[in-house]
Amino acid sequence: MLESLCGELFPKVFPIFLCDRGSEFSDPERIEHSRNAKPRAKVYFCDPLQSQQKPKCEKNHVEIRKVLPKGESDFDALSKPDMAVLMSHVNSYGREALGWAAPYDLAQLTLPTNLLDGLSIGRIPAEEVTLKPYLLSHAIAGK
Repeated sequence: MLESLCGELFPKVFPIFLCDRGSEFSDPERIEHSRNAKPRAKVYFCDPLQSQQKPKCEKNHVEIRKVLPKGESDFDALSKPDMAVLMSHVNSYGREALGWAAPYDLAQLTLPTNLLDGLSIGRIPAEEVTLKPYLLSHAIAGK
């Protein structure tokens, strides 16, 4: 899907994938090659329990866990539109490490428009960003 959204820019946008050992990355050959077997990217794996090897991803995980607390969240209750809402809020939140710019703003400058649009990720005004469980309350156990 990412390749179809980025088109010919895919290898420039995603030259590498830095992955953990999750089952979603269990077929690195398929990630590295297009359907026609043409090489398109390289996959590298972090060492187990070494979150500092991908700190920018970990910051997103911290923000996601504000909405979907560990041990309280039902990820099976989330739809693709739910994920788009979540990522729109997470990526619209200004970050100190980015001079208080929002990741979405930087992505909009560097990524193909088709990618953000195709993932249904949009900019949420700063005063409307919500990083609390009530954003996706239907996915919180006991709600």
